[in-house]
Amino acid sequence: MALIHNLHLPLPFAEGEQEASYQDDTAERFLRQRRLAAGLGLGMWTAFLFWDWVQSPFFSRHAFAQLLEIRFVGMAILAYVCKQAWTDVFLSERKASVYMLSAIFTGWLGLLLMMIVAPPNNNFREYYPGLFLCYYFLFTFIRVSARPTLILGFIQFLLFNVVEYIIGASVYYWFSASFFLICFCILGSFVAVQLEVAARGEFLARLRLTNAKAEVDIAMATVQERNEKMREMMEDKERFFAAAYHDIQQPLAAIRLFLQAAMVKASEFSPTIQPDLAIIDRSAADIFSIFKDIRDYSELGNYEVNMLPANVQDLISEVHEQYAGAAKSKGLDLRLFRGRHATAVIVTDKFLLKRVLLNLMSNAIKYTERGGIVLGWVIGKEIVRIDVVDTGLGIPEEYFSKIFDEYYQVNNPGRDRSKGLGLGLSIVRRIQHILPCHQLSFTSIVGKGSRFSVYVPLSTDLPAANADRETTRPALSGLVGRYAIVCDDEPTVLQGLKGLLEHAGMLTDTAESLSDVEQILQRSERAPDVIVTDYRLQSGYTGADVIAAVRSFFDGVAAIPVVIITGEISVRDIETCVPGPVIAIGKASTPEELMAAVNNMITLGQSLSQAYPASADRI
Repeated sequence: MALIHNLHLPLPFAEGEQEASYQDDTAERFLRQRRLAAGLGLGMWTAFLFWDWVQSPFFSRHAFAQLLEIRFVGMAILAYVCKQAWTDVFLSERKASVYMLSAIFTGWLGLLLMMIVAPPNNNFREYYPGLFLCYYFLFTFIRVSARPTLILGFIQFLLFNVVEYIIGASVYYWFSASFFLICFCILGSFVAVQLEVAARGEFLARLRLTNAKAEVDIAMATVQERNEKMREMMEDKERFFAAAYHDIQQPLAAIRLFLQAAMVKASEFSPTIQPDLAIIDRSAADIFSIFKDIRDYSELGNYEVNMLPANVQDLISEVHEQYAGAAKSKGLDLRLFRGRHATAVIVTDKFLLKRVLLNLMSNAIKYTERGGIVLGWVIGKEIVRIDVVDTGLGIPEEYFSKIFDEYYQVNNPGRDRSKGLGLGLSIVRRIQHILPCHQLSFTSIVGKGSRFSVYVPLSTDLPAANADRETTRPALSGLVGRYAIVCDDEPTVLQGLKGLLEHAGMLTDTAESLSDVEQILQRSERAPDVIVTDYRLQSGYTGADVIAAVRSFFDGVAAIPVVIITGEISVRDIETCVPGPVIAIGKASTPEELMAAVNNMITLGQSLSQAYPASADRI
């Protein structure tokens, strides 16, 4: 027993439930191995019957009969154990251990009895080696807990010595046989202990892994549930924001339209009111600018990039043209600069890249009080570098890492809303991350100005003639005499649109709903040159229903161009809802942008009419 104590036997787990779980796990893990051990034991015990038969000439008839009796009894016991091994009994660790230890003890006793029965010259030579096989099964093969294994091994060793005494073995044979058995028993005991230690350690590792996985699964389920709630909250927030954005645009659009009309009238009849109206107009423009930044920033979340070849000179010329008036009104010199080559073809999403350049130009004009701004490009080997250089205030180095953050403005500590929300550069950075192979860099010196550079990949392909979103805008004088059907469910906005279009010399019919449009069509003798409509109307109808009704009335002519005015956050998605020539603009757009869109679409409609004269006849 001192030997067993010195082996440091693995102790059962402190928690009874954990020990029971280990026992069940051991029974399940070693079930096949124990079944194999039972089958091999029965097969080997039976196979040695042939060996008994070969040795029978050396035995007396009585001794041989006793050998056969021992052999058959052992076969019967081992067969019963083997049968039990293929039942659910072996799924219990305690029962499986009892059966396996009983089978080994049966084999050991059988061999010892055969050594007593067999002649002295045969017992060591024929049956003693079988004891080592029993020890091999006991200590390694059946994988029973170390404690009962060691106890049974020690008992078997003592029984062997008893048999040696009974048969009167010589001291030499006795010492020799006992020495080898005790060595095998000690080595086997250490192996059995290590096997159990490894089995318990592996069980603990798998248990910890299972528990960790369960904890991870619970955490993942919790995170997923929170993400789902967050997603629902974000969707609710987006729906609320979209609805609020749409509803706020209605009165803002009306204010801007009526201000435009009032300023035109004031210039003719009461010039003294002009400065006051200009202040109101600038305030309204600031509000529009704020909402436009919010809309632009929100749109980028679900924007699908459309990479196409584009002419860099045309793109930069459009940006220059759009800000030439703003720079001139501030007394700034806005110049275009190009490198050695006149132009180049780049691969980009023109809509997004133009938004980047417009934001950079807006920032440059906003923070430059004297000097000027240079907008230019330089063509490299594989890229085009587009620069916006100003002589403005410059940015202190400690703010370099913050200027692209949302709502951050270096020179606006008082949160002057006339300077916007501070989303301009954050939109630029976000677009740069969206556009593949586009890079952004900047340098700035306080008091001397800043340079922002956008690096765009070159293309060897020529851009398609109609690939660009924007088109060259003809003079507004082409609107005189043109006819438009205008639909908006907000009476003030509708009246403002009517006044703006008629001031440009157009003929208009206005409607607040789809039924009003149908009434206009019944008395109409002329197809409209353009349809101007709000997207969301009353009673669940949309601008798409208005467009379909007008085109269907005039034999489904798809060439009738459309301008959709919408307060939705995602403007470009609206365009995909309507076939044919269509452009969608936000209600935050200026009257100038609205008139330019109307002018462009009418010009496009004329081009389509010339390309398809049959459609023109129907119109």
